[in-house]
Amino acid sequence: MTDEVQSLLVSHLTSEMTTSVDDLVYYTNFAFSTLNWIDADYGLFYEDAKNMIVINMV
Repeated sequence: MTDEVQSLLVSHLTSEMTTSVDDLVYYTNFAFSTLNWIDADYGLFYEDAKNMIVINMV
């Protein structure tokens, strides 16, 4: 399930349809809430997701 949640988040973060930073943050928060709920180790992925949001802000 961890891979599916991470894959879905990457899809949202890299989609040209998702242009709002607020939406990117919403999707990211939801994904990490889910990963936390299933007790997944997502430390490295967290940094990658954060960097993807920063890139979209530029």
